[in-house]
Amino acid sequence: MEAKPENIEIKIDTKSKTPVYDQIKQEIKLLIASGKLKEDEMMPSIRELATILQINQNTIVKVYYQLDQEGFLYSLKGKGYYVKKSNQDREIDKHRMLEELTNEFMEKVLKLGFSSEEIKDTIKKKLM
Repeated sequence: MEAKPENIEIKIDTKSKTPVYDQIKQEIKLLIASGKLKEDEMMPSIRELATILQINQNTIVKVYYQLDQEGFLYSLKGKGYYVKKSNQDREIDKHRMLEELTNEFMEKVLKLGFSSEEIKDTIKKKLM
């Protein structure tokens, strides 16, 4: 088992329509999929993460529970939560997340009325 990560960077957008617990869950998934959180690495305690993010502990309980159910974390009774995913699983998750983020992005920009060409041009500029 590895030690707790020193500084987990989780950003919460209080103006977002996405619930806070879902934002935190997605941020942790990104950290795991990107390899910034390693397999068997200990997560901050529920109390610790709630204090850092200045939110209710029940929110972190919900996040950790759901991540456990989805196979991203596992818990050891009395010891805390740990990262579960292997490198092979991370690659699958990264591609799944890319698909989800792309779908979400496309849905929003198409609702705004942008054409496919405008979207492609903007993406090309960002990639350069």
